[in-house]
Amino acid sequence: MKSLHDLIPHHLLDHHAPGCHGDGHECSGASTVVSGAVMAVGNYVLYSLAMVVLARHVYSTHTFGDISAAIAAVTVGATAGTLGLEKYLLKLVPACRAQGSVELIRGFRRFAPVVVMAVSCIVACALVLVWALSEADSALHHRSFLVGICVLPLVVFVAYFLEVATADGAYLSATFIYRILFPGLFLIGVYVLDAVRSPIVADHAVIMWGICWAIVLALLIVVVIRTVPFDERRGERRFQRLTWIRHSSAYLTYSLLLSLMANTGVLVLGFVSAEKQQTAVYAVVAQLGALFVVISTAVNRWYGPQISAIIATQDADRGQVLMSSRRRIMWVIALLYVLAIVFLGKPVLGLFGEDYVVGYVPLLIIGGGTVVTSMNSLAPIYIQYSGREWTVPIMLGSGVALAFALTVPLASIWGVEGAAIGYAAAASLLFMAFHLYAHRLRRKKLQALGRSDLTPRI
Repeated sequence: MKSLHDLIPHHLLDHHAPGCHGDGHECSGASTVVSGAVMAVGNYVLYSLAMVVLARHVYSTHTFGDISAAIAAVTVGATAGTLGLEKYLLKLVPACRAQGSVELIRGFRRFAPVVVMAVSCIVACALVLVWALSEADSALHHRSFLVGICVLPLVVFVAYFLEVATADGAYLSATFIYRILFPGLFLIGVYVLDAVRSPIVADHAVIMWGICWAIVLALLIVVVIRTVPFDERRGERRFQRLTWIRHSSAYLTYSLLLSLMANTGVLVLGFVSAEKQQTAVYAVVAQLGALFVVISTAVNRWYGPQISAIIATQDADRGQVLMSSRRRIMWVIALLYVLAIVFLGKPVLGLFGEDYVVGYVPLLIIGGGTVVTSMNSLAPIYIQYSGREWTVPIMLGSGVALAFALTVPLASIWGVEGAAIGYAAAASLLFMAFHLYAHRLRRKKLQALGRSDLTPRI
């Protein structure tokens, strides 16, 4: 049986595969994960800076609204366009490699891109229908929205090939291209547009945004071609099309519900708040609170494939090393994040304007909830990779219902603070439930392996 190291050329590996040898630091991949976390912070800063600069150089506030609407719609559409296949790939490929099922990997590599393209076309058609049915003066009926729809396939395939490159061992290369190069290109593009034609109009901004995605996609394809294991390039293929779709749809449902939960506060305040300023304050606070989520997502992108291979090979010792490594890394990052929002929260909010400083307390509330959810964010991944894919979206659906049930009355009474409390409480309870369930699953696995000497930490 071939291991991950046997299948991927050593000089192309960005991380250490399960079963690696060496000291604990080397096997834990701590340096790689920390590098990914730093790039996640860089992504957050660069992209936020690009949007701030863009907002200052557009033709009008309405223009920025048109651009934001096009980008948001395409981003949401891209989530549906992948059909969750890119997330399922992070489980399937490492597990099949560990078990020597290379034929299945070859089949999935042929099957997934075709499905992704087909679904992207369907989503694009749906967005065109949205454009046609929208009011003439709305942001969703602007010509820039149609331009954004043309960009949709690029965004979808970036999301797909990002995970392909990660599963093939090019975590750092893929993360750099996606997290640093893309927002860097976008920021440069804003300045170029402003120099060529000032003020910036919506169509040109979205076209420039699409060009940045095209460059990133081309680079990711090069990385994938260079890193794909030789044994997986050509040969016999096996397909499990219906099984793959069934499993990947669970990951898609999870992603969509998670996005809905993250936007609970904005949606509720948009309906119950008499002042649009409260919605704007909460949106800024939620954006600042999302920084730790971005870091956590980058960290989990490395740990996910490792966990899948560990479950497939039942390597309990390697699992213990990884769980302990992630816990230590996340605690350090969480401490730095909490100190940052406590001491820098007000000055940062002040950058958006004096009216936004009132969001300091909600920022602390959301920040606390973000810490709890991110510290336990590996738990739903572990549950999914343990063969219980639909358990996670079912639990998340309950969490979303709880979030709305808490946020609606609390926001009506206390405004932004109430919305923050409702979201933070629901999200924290949900992810603690994920943690307890994952802890129970791992304890059963260890008992089945006769490894009572190990602590079933997640």
